[in-house]
Amino acid sequence: MYLSKKNVFIAIFALLPIIVDQLNGFFNAELGLNVPIAQVFKGIILVLMVAFLIYKAKVNHLLFICILCILFFIPIIYSQANSNNFNSIFGEDLAHSAKLLTLPISVCFFYEYFKQSTVKDRDIFNVGLFLFWTLVLALIGSVLGFGLDTYGINSSGEAYGYKGYFISGNELSSLFALIYSIFLSKKFSGDKQLKYYFPRLVICIVIGLLVAGLLVTKTALLSFVVITVSIPFFYSFYHRKKNRRFASQISKSNKKTLLATIFLVLPVFVTVFEERIQMNIERYEYNLKRDGSVFGFVVSGRDQRYGVIWDYFSSEMSPFEQLIGVGKTQPQIHLGGDNRYSAEMDLLDALTTNGLLGTIFLYTFWFGMLFVSIKMFIKRDSVLSVPIMLSISLLLANTLIAGHILYSAMLSHYLALFFGYLISTRNKLHA
Repeated sequence: MYLSKKNVFIAIFALLPIIVDQLNGFFNAELGLNVPIAQVFKGIILVLMVAFLIYKAKVNHLLFICILCILFFIPIIYSQANSNNFNSIFGEDLAHSAKLLTLPISVCFFYEYFKQSTVKDRDIFNVGLFLFWTLVLALIGSVLGFGLDTYGINSSGEAYGYKGYFISGNELSSLFALIYSIFLSKKFSGDKQLKYYFPRLVICIVIGLLVAGLLVTKTALLSFVVITVSIPFFYSFYHRKKNRRFASQISKSNKKTLLATIFLVLPVFVTVFEERIQMNIERYEYNLKRDGSVFGFVVSGRDQRYGVIWDYFSSEMSPFEQLIGVGKTQPQIHLGGDNRYSAEMDLLDALTTNGLLGTIFLYTFWFGMLFVSIKMFIKRDSVLSVPIMLSISLLLANTLIAGHILYSAMLSHYLALFFGYLISTRNKLHA
C-alpha cells in the first residue's frame, strides 16, 4: 500500500481522527477518564478547515457556512432563551450542532484542498485501505481483551460482538459500510493482475465477512451483504465501455465468486464460528420475541419511540418551533428527564432538533451528494463514484430506521474526505 511522500499529510489527516477516537475510548474504559478529547480534537479540526477556507478567500463556501451556522444555531439560541438549564444543556447543543456542520464544512475543505493537489485515485484508495486495516486491528485487539464489547456478554462470559475502543457501535457500523465499499472497490480500480482477480476478490470478501461478524450489528451484516453483491456488478457496468477486457474478466469471475462464497466461504465460516453464530442467533431470537414484530426487530425496538417523538413534534411544538427546531436536549429532557429520550432515528430526531428547515437542508445535502455520485457513475467519470454512490445510498436508507448517522462527526469526516475528492476530480475532468 504505497503512498507518496507528498501525500503523507492525507494519510495522517485521515488516520488521526480514528486514532483519537480510539484513545478517547481507551481513556474512558481503562482509566475511567471521561475526557472529551475526541470532541475537542474534531472541534479544532473544524476550526482549521474554516480557517483554510478563509485563507483561500473562498467567498461562496464561507457564505454557505454562514448560512449553515445561522440555520443550526437558531434552535440553540431559541432553546436557551426558553430554558432554565443554560449551563447544563448549552454545551451539549453546541457540540451537537458542530457535528451537523462537520459534513458540509469538511466537503468544502476537502474539495478545495484536492482541487489544488496532485492526489490521485490510488492515494485515496490507499487511505481507505489504511482506515479499513485500522478497524481490523482495533477489532483484533478487542477480541484479545484490549477493547470494548458490543451488546454485552453471555452467561459464559463471551462477548456477542466487538468494537475496539470505539464508544459507539452504531457509528462504527456506518463507518464500516463506507470503508468496506472502498476496500472492496480497490480490486476493481484497474486492469493490473487480471489473472489474480478471482482469488484476491474472494480473500477480500472473507476479510469483510470476518469484520462484519465481529461487529455483529444488523447494519454491518446487511451492509456486508449488499456491498459484496453490488460492487462487482456495478463495476462490470462501469468498465463495459472504458475497458472491455477488464469488464469481461469481472463478469466471468462474478459467478465463480458467488459460487465460491456460497459453497466454500460460508460453510467454512459457519463451521469455524459455529458457537459464536449460535450464540448470536439466540440473541436475535430473544430480541424478536421482545420487540413483538419483524419490523420492531429490524429497528431494534425503536418503533415504540417513533409515535412518542412524532406526537411531541406535531402536538407540543408550536408552528415556529416546528419550522426552526428546539435543539437536541430540550425534547430529550422533556420526554425522559435525566434518562433522556429520543427516537434514535435520524429523520424524527432531526425534525425536533432542527425543525423542518434544518431537516430539509440535511436531506437535500445528502441526496445532492448521492445525485452527483450517481451522475459521475453513469458518465464513468471516476472509479470512486461506485463505492461512494453505494455507501451513501446505504447510509441514507439507514437514517430512516436508525440513528447516529447524520450526527456522526467521525463518519461525516471520512465521507467528506472521499466525496470531496470525488467532486474535485469531476471539475478537473471538465475544466
